[in-house]
Amino acid sequence: MSVTVEQFANLSNLVIAAAMEPRRWQDVADALGRAVGPQVCTQIIGYDTHTNSAPLAVASGYDPDILKLYQEHYQLQNPYAVRFDDMRVGDVVPAAHLCNPNDMIRTAFYSDLLRPMEDIYCGGGTLLFREKGRAFVFGGNMRAKDQDRYEDTWLTLCANIAPVMRQSLEVNRMISGLSFENWALRQHNLGSQTALVLIDPNCRIHYASAEAERLLQLGEVMKTGLSGKLRFACEEVHHAIALQTGSQTARCGSAVRSLAFETEQGNRWICQSAGVDLSKLDWAPFGKVFNQQGPALLIALRQETCRVDVNKMIQNALGLSEMEADTALYLAEGMTAAEIAESREVSIHTVRNQIKAALSKCGCRRQADLVMAVDRLRTAGAHTSPL
Repeated sequence: MSVTVEQFANLSNLVIAAAMEPRRWQDVADALGRAVGPQVCTQIIGYDTHTNSAPLAVASGYDPDILKLYQEHYQLQNPYAVRFDDMRVGDVVPAAHLCNPNDMIRTAFYSDLLRPMEDIYCGGGTLLFREKGRAFVFGGNMRAKDQDRYEDTWLTLCANIAPVMRQSLEVNRMISGLSFENWALRQHNLGSQTALVLIDPNCRIHYASAEAERLLQLGEVMKTGLSGKLRFACEEVHHAIALQTGSQTARCGSAVRSLAFETEQGNRWICQSAGVDLSKLDWAPFGKVFNQQGPALLIALRQETCRVDVNKMIQNALGLSEMEADTALYLAEGMTAAEIAESREVSIHTVRNQIKAALSKCGCRRQADLVMAVDRLRTAGAHTSPL
């Protein structure tokens, strides 16, 4: 069995979407796990100290109790990890090369984690990056009974999809490197509440996210004419952006500028912008729409939302206490449990208990599910509630 051209195109599109919306990496892991026929338990893990985003850690297909057991007892006792240092970037390595099956089946790791899930000690993966401050790996565990028929197909898929994944991780880094990470990418809301637009020095639009397209059609915040040039409804903002685009020739990658403004309808918005170089964006998804190189301005827009109102909305919709809702909201903003505890001057155990309570009340198994629920409420509130 092999992955069809149509299947691979769909998988590639998901990976490209994750470049602009990092939360889509979970969708990527889910889709890859279903791609070759039988379920493959997949994981995409890594870190990049160049950004302030949390380490990437998504998994699909594993029993939640097995994942919990791994995180609590086996993270530092993974027999596969012993050979990670021998892997080269781009190599696709079968699981048996990382740990001999005869050795694996004699470990507690196998008895407690792999055997209960029908002997998922086959499969394999690839090293996406390994350099100073950055390492990412992608792989999957497959049942032993599926090895002969499906493992080669899985390894071929790993080899083919890895270059697309590396490109998307580079885009993740590029956007975060513009210092949007503390506001947009760190919150992982690009494409939902946040509108992203890329313009050249003549204010001509080269890229607009789905949310940006929606705002352009509405015309309350910004619009475009037949020439394809961006124009803000607020003259003060339009003038400031026009001045900034004119100064980008010498200052690509300059610091982020932030502007707050109010529309005629009374809605308040935050506009942040930074200079970029089009020649550095010649990969998907940008390469399909750029027709020139040189300086440009990356603009991100979001509607200003009252945090107290959002907290109350989360309490009412999800049945949480005020502090549980506040914790869930902080998680959706990209903060870790330790960072939440530090900002509140409480113990991390208190925060973890609040997270557990919120997960239980919402019927969520993972923090990612809780964050998605909060994001949906935040988006709905931003688009329907007056500020």
